[in-house]
Amino acid sequence: MSDLRSAVQESWSRAVLAASSVEEQAEELIARLGQAFQESPLSPEGAQRLLADVAGKLREHRLEVQTQIEDAVRRGLDRLATPSRAELKALEDRLDELERRLARAANQETSGG
Repeated sequence: MSDLRSAVQESWSRAVLAASSVEEQAEELIARLGQAFQESPLSPEGAQRLLADVAGKLREHRLEVQTQIEDAVRRGLDRLATPSRAELKALEDRLDELERRLARAANQETSGG
């Protein structure tokens, strides 16, 4: 259960960090917009370039956040869902032993035991 808690906490921390980064970048873009409007009136072409830049940055940051969250969740799930090689080997050994016991029991029944 502590593995699950750790995985969730790590995923949440990474998501918060990514969101903070995006927030900082958005604040920078807003500042740039404000500065552009104060310096001179924008031509329609200038406004389109600025808006295209803002849209591109937002898309870039959304993809970055999405990737970070997916990676964090994947790492958490990998830790929770994948048995170790030793666990798989132990399970295989146990199954082999159970099969031997069943075979012996079946042989004893058929031989009148």
